[in-house]
Amino acid sequence: MSNEKGFSLVELLVAAAIMSMVMLAVLAVYSQARQIAVRTDAEANVHGNLRLALEMLEHDLRMAGYGVPEGVKVGAATVWTPVIFHAASDAIGFRSDIDAGGSHLTCSPQTSKPKCLLDRLSVDSVGYYDRLSCKSPDDVTQDLRLVITTPEGDWLQRDCTAVDASKGHLTVSSNLPAGTLQMGVSGVFTIEQVYYRFSALPAPEYGVISRDVRYHNDPDANFPRSGAQWDNVASSVESLTLTYFDGAGTQITGNPVPAASLPNIARVVISIGGRERIGVGLDDRRVLLRSEVLIRNR
Repeated sequence: MSNEKGFSLVELLVAAAIMSMVMLAVLAVYSQARQIAVRTDAEANVHGNLRLALEMLEHDLRMAGYGVPEGVKVGAATVWTPVIFHAASDAIGFRSDIDAGGSHLTCSPQTSKPKCLLDRLSVDSVGYYDRLSCKSPDDVTQDLRLVITTPEGDWLQRDCTAVDASKGHLTVSSNLPAGTLQMGVSGVFTIEQVYYRFSALPAPEYGVISRDVRYHNDPDANFPRSGAQWDNVASSVESLTLTYFDGAGTQITGNPVPAASLPNIARVVISIGGRERIGVGLDDRRVLLRSEVLIRNR
């Protein structure tokens, strides 16, 4: 028989104790690493969520005023100014051709020019109108609403009823006044009225930033618009703070900003705070993003 001895009970107990301590240390390291990973993922999620909302708001605000006529409506006294028509600490409304649906005339409508008829607009680019089939994106049953500028900066409104991409022209809802528009100078725009707002929600949702866009060709300064269809662009939002300054850098006070001060807004500082709950016993992750946008306002 072999004289080799096995492990004693004491040796087994010592080995088991050592293995237990090693396993506990490994579990402690894993648990800590897991918590760090959960916190990091939560912070990345809320940061990415807020970043997308901030970039969208920045883009739209930088476009504010683009395509908006400075003059009066032809045959009337209606104007589009100011570009920003509502400015509160957690909401804003402004006008712009945010999707850059602008074009310029390639001929001047005249009664004496059979190739440049009064019931259509010959433009240098019809791709935008062709993609939409001349229908308004916010209501596809409605014809696309156009704003056409004169050389003097005044404007008139028409609806686009059809588009012929092969000939580069848009058929409009009623005849254009002969001699009013000029090739290469008169522009065609699809002006949108854009709304952003913050809405608080009970925890753990905290709040959302919502956006609504209305395509139209007649000034409207209602906030929010009747029948607004809000799309959430960010969730887990704890706060949206908009601060307004004039051209000299002086903060414009009032919530909302008084109508008389709206044309003085030249810069908007945006602060978006986000928060995400990540579990029992763990701290919520908070993120704060900030940006400044210069405004093309009048």
